[in-house]
Amino acid sequence: MRRTIEQAGERARREERLRIAREIHDVVIHSLGLIAVKAGIANHVSATRPAPALGLLRLRRWDG
Repeated sequence: MRRTIEQAGERARREERLRIAREIHDVVIHSLGLIAVKAGIANHVSATRPAPALGLLRLRRWDG
């Protein structure tokens, strides 16, 4: 009985770590995608509209 409880606890910890890892992965991938899009737009408009392009390239501090 005790072993079954320990196994269930370990399984729950593994599942929670996996859930957290997936969530972190989703946040990082979304952030990198946003950075890539902003860099592409900045590159496209930099010759004709340098101020907005520079604004797109500024990194914001993430307090999230």
